[in-house]
Amino acid sequence: HTITGGEFAVKIYSKEVLSEAQWMWDQLAEAVQVMRSMPKNEHVVEMVECFETDTHLYILMPYVKSLSLYHWCHRDENAHVPIERKRQIFDQLVRGVAHMHKNRVAHLGIAPDHILLGDSDVKISFLVACKNVAVAADGTAEKINTTCGTTHTVAPEVLRHQPYDPFAADVWSCGVVLYFLLNNGRYPFDGANTTKHILHDDRRPCASSVPVEARELIDRMLDNNPETRITIKDVLSHPWTTRATKALRAEVAWTSDARTQLKIKLPSVALDREEQAALIIQAVWRFLKTGKQPNDETPQEEETTAVEDPAEKGAPASSTALAQAQQQWKVNNRWAPSKCATCGNPAPQRVRPGEKPYPNA
Repeated sequence: HTITGGEFAVKIYSKEVLSEAQWMWDQLAEAVQVMRSMPKNEHVVEMVECFETDTHLYILMPYVKSLSLYHWCHRDENAHVPIERKRQIFDQLVRGVAHMHKNRVAHLGIAPDHILLGDSDVKISFLVACKNVAVAADGTAEKINTTCGTTHTVAPEVLRHQPYDPFAADVWSCGVVLYFLLNNGRYPFDGANTTKHILHDDRRPCASSVPVEARELIDRMLDNNPETRITIKDVLSHPWTTRATKALRAEVAWTSDARTQLKIKLPSVALDREEQAALIIQAVWRFLKTGKQPNDETPQEEETTAVEDPAEKGAPASSTALAQAQQQWKVNNRWAPSKCATCGNPAPQRVRPGEKPYPNA
């Protein structure tokens, strides 16, 4: 945006196309109203604004630098992603869906293509089919007749063209996504006639690498009977899902505790970024290994090395850049006396390659 500097994505709909099918126009109009009224959530892509011209309708949303879950699962480098990472992705997806259900909104289009993975957050997109759902006092959702969804993730009750619980249909779709995530980008129902496989509960077995708890959760989410299917609230509290929350809390607690306890005092001389990185990495390594604060004494004598080589102490060299930073620190960190013994002029505290220790001598 030329004024705010923000980056936005725009969905453009042709009014001419929408006018050919009234149901499409009605569905989109309802989705816009839902997106306007629904509270913001970190795991749901929000609508910034909606406006129209004589010929087109525009929906403005924040631009999310991300990759869809579908493409993420089919990247070669993600073939062996740790199960914990997949658990966290699913946990954030379920939290986003739970936020929508809490606000009486059904997505009705959950699929790997519509789940965006950023650096740390998962966001649910494609809310153009979402609907407000009436909920009774006992928490029962009013059944709807809308037929929508994607081929591989649509619930069987939707395919039967009978009134169905939209929240239960969302849970089914989340179950398909969980299967897809844990089985390296394969769908549970696939083949020449996907619809037939879904209606007859002809599901592919999970890979042997899928944990037993996760399989049990998938079975409960892909229950062909929506009346006995697990709810999104119960998915959040399921033992396999809650481990993601516990792991994240432990990670945050450790980070907060480490920031409080670890004290790194840099030398009084000016350091460039590579030197600072080498010093801090060594200090953190010592702290993790011994639990002791790093030695903050700055050497003032001639020719010494301020930072020990982490390789000598068993510290991990995570990259070539780290090794280069450590070597550069060693080369640059040679110390000279504070004054010239002959003329008394101040000398630089550190001698760099090609630099005279006493410029005025």
